[in-house]
Amino acid sequence: RRVRLRINGLAGPLCVVEADCSWSGADLRSAVEATVGIPAREQRLLVGTSELGEALLGSLIVDASAASGGVVEPSEAALEVTLVRRDPEQARWLDAVADDWKVLESAPDHVRTDHEVLSAAVRGSWRALNLADGSLRHDRALGVEAVRQDWSALEFLAEELRGDREVVLAAVQRDAAALEFASESMRADRDVMLAAIAKDPWTLRLAADALLDDVEVVSVAVELNGMTLRFASKALRDDDDVVLRAVFNTPTALQFASDARRRDRALVLRAVCRHWSALEFAADELREDQEVVLAAVRQDWRALQFAAEGVSSDREVLMAAVEQDGETLYLSGEALRSDRELVGAAVRRSGRALAFAAQELRADRGLVLEAIRQDGLALEFASQALKADREVVLEAVKLTGCALRFAAEWLRSDPSVVLAAVRQNRAAVAFASEQLLAVLLS
Repeated sequence: RRVRLRINGLAGPLCVVEADCSWSGADLRSAVEATVGIPAREQRLLVGTSELGEALLGSLIVDASAASGGVVEPSEAALEVTLVRRDPEQARWLDAVADDWKVLESAPDHVRTDHEVLSAAVRGSWRALNLADGSLRHDRALGVEAVRQDWSALEFLAEELRGDREVVLAAVQRDAAALEFASESMRADRDVMLAAIAKDPWTLRLAADALLDDVEVVSVAVELNGMTLRFASKALRDDDDVVLRAVFNTPTALQFASDARRRDRALVLRAVCRHWSALEFAADELREDQEVVLAAVRQDWRALQFAAEGVSSDREVLMAAVEQDGETLYLSGEALRSDRELVGAAVRRSGRALAFAAQELRADRGLVLEAIRQDGLALEFASQALKADREVVLEAVKLTGCALRFAAEWLRSDPSVVLAAVRQNRAAVAFASEQLLAVLLS
């Protein structure tokens, strides 16, 4: 669709342009240049009090219609457009900085103070601010343009802009690290801090003291990363709800809770049920609590390292551990090393756990066979009598040929035993008795 535009200069009418609704501002400037000879780069076209940028003419017609309260048909002279001629030198610099903002390095002082030229340069790179007249670092619009492009530009803006909410918000929405360069007043601004925390909860460390005591602000941070509880005020590190939120996100955040909260049995139980490692930070009396320790050990036997010495020898706790890793039997006391059920659970998980069994259980034929069936090398820890038991040794070497090294001397001279071992692993021949090897080699 076409539309007729009346172009007026400050002294009166200049021309009428038949334009297409799909034209941009650049298209219109080119048409005006062709009609009246004014270079496009020197034209400032105003619709009302607003400068025409690159918007489509069709959208401007709709805006004009809305402003007038009526319906403007595209065929009508819908727009009165005012042309203000730009200074030719300014126009040249606008083109130059649009191509390469670094040309400002050689620009005269009056160009470095030209807001339009600097705006065009900053659109190319915020670093153009470093080449601008110092007064322009106080310009709010330029500041917003710069930080939207790169948050680190905030560091180079004037102090009042580093304390301007709109500027700082624009920066932290790009990267929360921008808060490092914001003023103290912005670090005390709830909305700014919440925006920063949403991007990176660790920025809570930069908040003003008053916000470190703000339940909502701290809660948002710890829900995103429980470890940020370390930055909360003393009062909030003792707050049930805040600490629970932190621990739910990161169980080991318990280490930053108050002593009272680390003694809170219900809280600690929830923490260790989320992750066993939280047991390390529970109060001493809870690391002696069988239910708490058991909840942690059932997740991972390594929690035993954080349990108090007494509870680490608790039969139920040890059973939960050896069912995951039989060799944790080494943590048990003498009495439990004689517990056949416990040792049996351990060797079924790891045959070599037999090493930690009491002597009488190392002589228990059934138990030793269970260990050997899990790992033939468990023969090493069997009693001397069982190392001389042909059936036990055959069971071991059929599974792991090199278990022959732990058999009694006479069985290492038994051709059928040695053959069974070598069939499983040729290297087992090295453990045959010298007597048998001499016979085989002769």
